[in-house]
Amino acid sequence: MEIDRTLYISNLPPDISDVIVYELFLQAGPVESVSLKGGYGFVTFEDEESVLYSCSLFEGVRLYNYELKIKPRQGSKFADIPIKQYPPYAFDNQPPTCSESGYDRHRGYDRPDDRNRYPPIAFPSIPYTHEPRGYSGFPVLSSKMPLLATPSSSRRRFREPPPLVHDRRYRPY
Repeated sequence: MEIDRTLYISNLPPDISDVIVYELFLQAGPVESVSLKGGYGFVTFEDEESVLYSCSLFEGVRLYNYELKIKPRQGSKFADIPIKQYPPYAFDNQPPTCSESGYDRHRGYDRPDDRNRYPPIAFPSIPYTHEPRGYSGFPVLSSKMPLLATPSSSRRRFREPPPLVHDRRYRPY
C-alpha cells in the first residue's frame, strides 16, 4: 500500500524546494514522489524498507538550520514501531589510529613528490547561473559562451605527463 511507503516530514524550511528534499531522501532509497506544503511534506518511496531506513538515517539531520522531524506516515503499519536511532555520538569506539589501521605502511605510496610530478588537471570554465530558490540539477549555460571551444581558441597548453616508471618498492602482496 502507498501509505506504508510514505514518510511524514515536518519542520521544513519555508522556502525549501521539492527537488532538494527529493535529492536528500534519494540517499535512503528510490523515491517515487515528494509533496510539500507549508512546513511539512510527504516522501513516497518505491519500497517499504526505505521508510524505516530513512527515519533512522536522517534522525537529527538539519537542513538550512532547521532540524527535520521524520516519521512514518500516520496510519501506516510502521507508525507505532520504535525506530532504531543511531546518532553519531552514540558510539564509544574511536576510529583506529594510523599505526593500528596499517596506514603507516602505505603512506609512502602517496608521497608529496608524486603529487608534483604531474601538472594539475585544468578544466575549461563555463559560466553558468543557478536557478533561484532551488536546485534543478542542471546548470543554465550562458548564451555568450560557445558550447565547444576549438583547439585554436584555447590559450592553455598542456604537456604530456612523463611515462610511468616501475617503482621497485611497490609490492602488491
